[in-house]
Amino acid sequence: MTILSRWMIGEGKLNMRLENADVDEGKVTLQKGGSVSFDTYFNSFSEAIFKAKTSVRKVYVLAKVEGAVRIEVYSSSRANDGVKDTLICQKEDLNTQKRTVEVPFSLTDGSFVWCKLIALSDRVKLFDGGYGTLEEKKRNVSLAVVICTFKREEYVKSNVKSLCDFARRKEEDVTVYVIDNGQTLKSEDVEGALLFKNKNLGGSGGFTRGMIEAYRAQKHTHVLLMDDDISFSPEIVARTMRLLEYSISENAAVGGGMLREDEPNVLYELGGLWNGDRLHAFYDDLDVSQKDNLLFDRQDKPDYCAWWYCCMPIGVIDRHGLPLALFIKNDDVEYGMRCNELDWTFLNGVGVYHSPFEAKYNASLEYYIRRNELVSNCFTSKKSGLKYYFKLVRSVAYQLVAQRYFAIPYAMKGYDDFLKGANYLASVDAEKLNSELRKGMPKTYSKAELEQMGFDLSNLYESKPRSVFLQTITLNGYLIPKFLCKKDCKNVRVIDSTTCKPRDFFLSKKVLQYNPLSETGFFTQEKFGEVVKTGFLLLGKAFKMLFKYGAAKRSFLKEQKYLTSFEFWTKTLGL
Repeated sequence: MTILSRWMIGEGKLNMRLENADVDEGKVTLQKGGSVSFDTYFNSFSEAIFKAKTSVRKVYVLAKVEGAVRIEVYSSSRANDGVKDTLICQKEDLNTQKRTVEVPFSLTDGSFVWCKLIALSDRVKLFDGGYGTLEEKKRNVSLAVVICTFKREEYVKSNVKSLCDFARRKEEDVTVYVIDNGQTLKSEDVEGALLFKNKNLGGSGGFTRGMIEAYRAQKHTHVLLMDDDISFSPEIVARTMRLLEYSISENAAVGGGMLREDEPNVLYELGGLWNGDRLHAFYDDLDVSQKDNLLFDRQDKPDYCAWWYCCMPIGVIDRHGLPLALFIKNDDVEYGMRCNELDWTFLNGVGVYHSPFEAKYNASLEYYIRRNELVSNCFTSKKSGLKYYFKLVRSVAYQLVAQRYFAIPYAMKGYDDFLKGANYLASVDAEKLNSELRKGMPKTYSKAELEQMGFDLSNLYESKPRSVFLQTITLNGYLIPKFLCKKDCKNVRVIDSTTCKPRDFFLSKKVLQYNPLSETGFFTQEKFGEVVKTGFLLLGKAFKMLFKYGAAKRSFLKEQKYLTSFEFWTKTLGL
């Protein structure tokens, strides 16, 4: 019996729904009449996906239990009022000894399958379980797991141990490659994994190094790229491998959803589209503790899968080369769009926990976002340089309104460096550049320091809807003299920097921008002179984009093959 998906037994709405039952030390104890249901994100079975994308047709519910039980198997599908649950089979087993109960069923036309276990005697125990099949695999999978890290030792140690223990215990063909951009790890820190010291060339450089090493090993069928600072169960790796082993497509790829660490029930993203202007995430801000939000059977083809959890056939390297040297931001988007023949699959329960991106604000990201969007759009978009110029204007306008004048030079430099063409990207010292970029943030204060100054951080400013016309003609209050402002507007306004809107800054001369996720904040102050200065800079940028964009784009198109080659990366990484 091949286990397709093993239940994650533990408390929480994403794991199990309990009635008259308790979880303790990895097992569930049920009183007579009590039940445990697996109609959850981590423990439902993606019936529609397996039926459409694999050769599997007959599946078994497997439950390792002690005591008399009834097992009911349901198929859930879309209905006008949410979800329709259909009982497809059930089995009573009155044996009270410890054993594994098997309940076979054939895949139906539903979205996902789940089961409910009901205790028919006192103190029934559930030790383990899941979904399995007796059908023959279509291929063997040898997986290279690539973790790129920069000075996040504790995360990496924990994740590597979890993966290596899993591979050894389950006898899975998994090799873990740790790419240490910070060069702070020792071999004994990641016992069981392969450790490679690497130049700090960002996520794209680290993941590329891992892909190169996995490719050189000449034994892997697939490569799995994973962030270093995520939390996950290794069971998601097993589910990924089973899907690939039974897939009817040679181009099958598996992406993982990102769940928010601060809101564990919320799905941040499950693949997405890139239209040359902005990302459109699939299933963003979805509460997956709700059963009707588990209907992932209608999966649109994504342009990319983010590299917090992204598994691809290693053969894409032969067909499409290696990633671009973009350091961070948009590298996964560009590579996903380049490898557009991949058949992406997203399964229920294949997801990782990651801190929200708004908790890690740094102005240098403006540089990478602007530059890398322009680079990747050279290969995927026919928009003119002026179209991207107006996007820059929109971005800079927001930074002006938000009094983040320090961020504007980064966005400008991103455009300037793109206009230098492909030769600049190929020759720039990315490590040195990144060190220089990270110096421009204002002084940041901790929550304790801010409270010592007398700020009430539990009562952040909430703006009221304002006249868009008034905001526009006064440049969001810039043109209103300070002496006309109300007294409270002259004081420091405390706003939530993760959710702030332009109106939050209206008539605010000085602001404390506080991030409740990281519990840090920085001060900004209105400077009309920066508006005038930035206006002239933007005017000059328009002419540059008008006359230089075409040449820069042509240079990237011409050099794409070289920039994604083993030759380029071997030289860049010093291999």
